[in-house]
Amino acid sequence: FFFCFGFLLMKLTMITLWNNLLVIIVILIIYNQLLSAIEDETSFMRTQHTNKVDQHIHVTVARFQESIGHLAWLARYPHTIYNRGEYSSISSLHVVDCMENVGREAFIFLQHIVKHYDRLAHVNIFTQAVQNVKTLYTEEDFRNDVLRLAIAAKNRSHDLSSTILSSSNDGFVFLVPWCASSRHPQHMKALQNQYGEEKCKIFTEGYQTLLNFPVENPRFSGTSCFAVTKEAIYRNPLNYYIRLARLLGSDINPIEGHFFERSWPQVFHSTCSSNQTFHCLLDSKMSC
Repeated sequence: FFFCFGFLLMKLTMITLWNNLLVIIVILIIYNQLLSAIEDETSFMRTQHTNKVDQHIHVTVARFQESIGHLAWLARYPHTIYNRGEYSSISSLHVVDCMENVGREAFIFLQHIVKHYDRLAHVNIFTQAVQNVKTLYTEEDFRNDVLRLAIAAKNRSHDLSSTILSSSNDGFVFLVPWCASSRHPQHMKALQNQYGEEKCKIFTEGYQTLLNFPVENPRFSGTSCFAVTKEAIYRNPLNYYIRLARLLGSDINPIEGHFFERSWPQVFHSTCSSNQTFHCLLDSKMSC
């Protein structure tokens, strides 16, 4: 009797153990599937900052004395804030202190490209810490555009021709919705008063001599806030960007910095501003 009872008890125990094991396995499978689904849905966002690029999207911020508190949301995405000045640290943001304040924001943008040339994100967003056209382009607008570009980069990370960065703009877009001539008389007069007419020849000759990309009617959108695909960046070799960065590395406010601010499409050899219709904007096109 005791033998039969013990045998039966052992069988029941083994069945219970197997059942429990099966339940645990099923729970682990369901958990893994849910985790994969969540990761897939939000893989274009980042919950922690990182200095590694090679992602779907990366936001590069040139900061001088502006507050960066309003950029706390950038912690959701791969980003780097290059700092030149004192600031209140925000632990969730990846801030890199620059040794020298030279070359305006163009030096930071070009240095970032040089440093990460072999592992650039699919879509690279460059901006100053604060946009000075709040009535035309708000912080909320910028935040929404980063999200849209992140989704586009994730869905079509290797081919953005049918998404926001279309073939009409060659993988380059300004985010701020206005445009002006890069040789606007009012702008040119102010720069000539500051730098002299000889140095300002860069605005007529620099497209050929510096960028090897002549354009008859160069136009731009202000504040140096734009997105560019790595494919567009790779139209030019690494040495090209090293050479351009060297033009900016010895002066806090060089004339070349103003030139690049007005010439980012041409820097990446985009034809989006070569026709009468301005295709360099994220949401629209216009004549200017």
